Amino acid sequence: STITGLGQESPQLQTIYKKIYDVFIESVDAIDNGVEVTPEGVKPNYKVRTDLASRVKRCNPSWTEENPNYDDYFAKAMEIAQEELFSIVKGLANDWLPAKDIVVRTIENRLAVDPSGEILKLERFCPWVEHLHATEKEMNIVGLIKFVLYEDRNGSWRVQGVNPEGQTFGLRVGLREPWRGVRDEELSKLSGIEGAIFVHAAGFIGGAKTYEGALQLAQITLKHVAAASSSSSQ
Repeated sequence: STITGLGQESPQLQTIYKKIYDVFIESVDAIDNGVEVTPEGVKPNYKVRTDLASRVKRCNPSWTEENPNYDDYFAKAMEIAQEELFSIVKGLANDWLPAKDIVVRTIENRLAVDPSGEILKLERFCPWVEHLHATEKEMNIVGLIKFVLYEDRNGSWRVQGVNPEGQTFGLRVGLREPWRGVRDEELSKLSGIEGAIFVHAAGFIGGAKTYEGALQLAQITLKHVAAASSSSSQ
């Protein structure tokens, strides 16, 4: 409450309190109790040496140091742990929670963007991926959202494909393959969308000068996906 400025009975504070376990306490507790990151017999792809436990461990005196002042080392370790906890709590209060509110409102208003309900328009850019997946579960619409539109810092608009939960590179639907890797006037001619700027070669993101253009990139893609699905089922 002191860090966030929220009242102790605030629902937002309770939400942050529960989230702290997922993003901080769970891993600290697991390490303290000897729980491996991977199942037995599975070798990790790489080792992490910059996590909190590793940084605290480096606060131990060197075995070559004679008569170390353990209190000083312990105080340093406490300072590192405190800074980590405080920064996470502040991040949740100042960044994570406001983003959650934006994403929830965006999903609730999805039908105003497109009748399919598969396209979202963020009122302002924010970290949305985690909140989208969580809100889909809460609303029992898992997998529905395919694209998210948002304005970038230059005043242009982006259209980004949604990843399946837990995946970094997979997409529920990628932007049309004929557009991928194409830019500017060539893309506008190919897509028939005025002001189209680019579509990434992997199809996960594209851009247009206007909101309407970005929306068309998503809508046309979904129409082709629906047509292809319909023809394959006949």
